[in-house]
This record gives sequence, structure tokens and C-alpha cells, in this order.
Amino acid sequence: MVKSSSIWCAFSLVVALAAFILTFPNPELDWDDTHLPNAQRYMQELELTTTSTTTNKEYPLRGLVIAITGSTSGIGLELTRTLSNLGATVLAIGRSSTKLERLFGDNPNVEPVLADLNDLASVSTASQHILQRYNQLDVLVNNAGIHTGFSGMWTRTTTKQGYEPTFGVNYLSHFLLTEQLLPLMIRTSKKPKVVQISSSFHRAVDGSDLGLVVGGGDGGGDTAQKSSPPIASVPGGSHGFLLFKSQRQYANSKLAQIYHARSLQKRYHTAGVTAVSICPAWVGTQIGSKEGTWMHTLFKMAVFPADGYGLSSILHAIFDDNDHSENQDDFYVNTNIPGIERMETFLNQSWMYSLVPIRDLWGSLFAGFLLIAERFFPFYGTVKSSHPSYNERHQNELYEWSRDAVSEWL
Repeated sequence: MVKSSSIWCAFSLVVALAAFILTFPNPELDWDDTHLPNAQRYMQELELTTTSTTTNKEYPLRGLVIAITGSTSGIGLELTRTLSNLGATVLAIGRSSTKLERLFGDNPNVEPVLADLNDLASVSTASQHILQRYNQLDVLVNNAGIHTGFSGMWTRTTTKQGYEPTFGVNYLSHFLLTEQLLPLMIRTSKKPKVVQISSSFHRAVDGSDLGLVVGGGDGGGDTAQKSSPPIASVPGGSHGFLLFKSQRQYANSKLAQIYHARSLQKRYHTAGVTAVSICPAWVGTQIGSKEGTWMHTLFKMAVFPADGYGLSSILHAIFDDNDHSENQDDFYVNTNIPGIERMETFLNQSWMYSLVPIRDLWGSLFAGFLLIAERFFPFYGTVKSSHPSYNERHQNELYEWSRDAVSEWL
């Protein structure tokens, strides 16, 4: 009897907590008072504003050209709609020709660009299409992403070129796209900007899966050492533990995106390029749950809406003119939960790496904590990313390896 009462009390507490979270009001997207003024200042600096007061008010982004990957669903879709409705020309990059044509039919400011990010050759074809057809590009938003979920436990798939799919789609395809489009951006825009849609979940890994594994040569004493690919790029190679392997792969890909942004910032800063990373927090997209299911319905109720506050950090990153790289607080967020740095520090204790299952479990609890707490601490601004994300050796190694990996298309 006592046992049944305890179970009932625990169940009631869980239901009450869930109801409180689901009914707690979401913050609103502050477009009129914050993002619109930022956008107008940004357009003035680009010298793209018109002399027409009506045009500037109704279509304040007219003249801006922005490319967005993953434009047919989730955050990418809502960002494409928002920016194109405000007058920007959006090069919508996606793999579904039907969805792209539907976007174009809804708004002629949308230019469809077909690309399968699972195939580097397809990415290169899309880049060449953009380079041949357009004579301006101001902003590139590397948004598209996948999470293999539980299926990664039972099946081992690869990209067309043989890479681990999460790493290949989320990071390497965007690396190639960025490297191919940067010359156009530098040549035609006064303030070229690359925005990486990363995740605070990058804090769950330390970058060891992204470092190059250096091995011996052919046995000669003076033989140059050779490097193996990053473990994260190899199918099934991530150090993640069984159930949590796909989560570790996702976190690795998001840390890789931050590495890439930092590398771009160093290499192209003198050319006027700004490269930043953002976390939209948990947002109602198809990553993590399948659309149309009851789980997805509950998920969307618990997180930031993709067509509302979920866009805040992205819009802030696009239109922000401040250089945060010197203070290293260049990671744009939608929520700033107290104590998140301490949790990251705990996860990155050296002894945790000898307990892979426990560490990965903590990583999952970390993600769950963010899901539950985010709407109680809304804050769009900039913070420091994880301590390992500033590792310049890993940044440089991954950049040079990636250049070599995509050299066929450069």
C-alpha cells in the first residue's frame, strides 16, 4: 500500500511538472523593437537601403542576398519565410525540389537551389549553380542538420563519400559549401558573414573525436608521420557508448562547426569576413522526433517555436555588427541557464573519460536539463562557448584535414 502511494505521488509530481512546463508562456520574438532596428542599421552599413521610406518600412531587407541550407523545414523554413517576406533574396538550399518550388511559389524572393548534403558532389554542383547565376552573396547560414537517433544503434550508414552521416551532413558538406562561396562573398559584399547553426550540446564533448590521429610512417627513422581522419568522421568510430553514440556524433558535428567558424574568423578577418556560431536551443523542428507523432506534438509544446522566439539568436547573429571574438563571447544563444558552465566543467573532468557510459549518460541528462529549463531563462545575447572549442590546434588540424577531404571539388 505504501509502495503504491509512493508511485502515485511520484507520478503526480511528474505530471504536475510537465503540465507546468507545457503551460509556462514562451517568450515572444521581439522583432519591432530589437531585430528590425538592428536589421536597418545593418542594411545602412551595407549601403543597400533605398531612398523610399515606404520600401524601407515594408521591405527593409531589399537588396540583401542570403543563402540558407535546410530551407524546407524547421528553423531554416521559418528563417527563409521571415527574411524573404521582408524583401531579402533568399537562396533556399534543400534536397526536395517539390518543397523548394512550393517556397518559390509562395514568395518570388526565394530562389530554389537543389542540393543533397549527404553527397559532396551535389553540394559542389549547388555551389557552382550559385556562382554562375548570382553576382552577390552577403550572408551564408549553415543550418541544415540531422540526428540519427536510436537508428544509429542498429544500422551503420555513410554519406556518398563514406563519412559518418551526422559529421558529413552537419559539418563537412557545409565546410565545402562555405569554402566554395566565400570568394563570391568577399568580392561582392561589404560585410560578408557566415553563421553556423551549432548547439549548446557541443559542451558534452571535449574535441578528442575531432583531433587527428597521428601514426607512424613506413618504418624509416626519418619518415614523415601520417595522420588518420578524425574519429568523428569514421562510420561507427565515435567513442560514444551504444545508446548515446548518436548523441555524441551530433555533439561532435556541432563542435566541428564552431571550430570551422573560428578558423574562418582567423583566416579571413582581414578580408572583412565575420564567422559566428549560434545555438537556437531546443526548437520545434523534426530533429529528435518525427513530425505527426504524439511525441512530436508534446515536444513542440515544450520548446521554443521555430516561427517565433526560436529565431532570435539567428537574427541577432545575422544583424549584429559587434565583434565579440576578442572577448571570446562570440556564441549567440536564446537562453542562458545559470550553472551551465559548471556542468560542462564536470563533464570535461579527465577521469570522466575513463567512464565513457557514465559520461555519455551525463551528456544526455545535460540535454534534458536544457530542454526543461530553457523557457524559464530566455536570453538572446552572446556567451562563451565550451572551453575545448577554443583549442586552436584542433581548429587548425580539422580545417586542414577538411580542405584535403574536399580538395576534389575545390
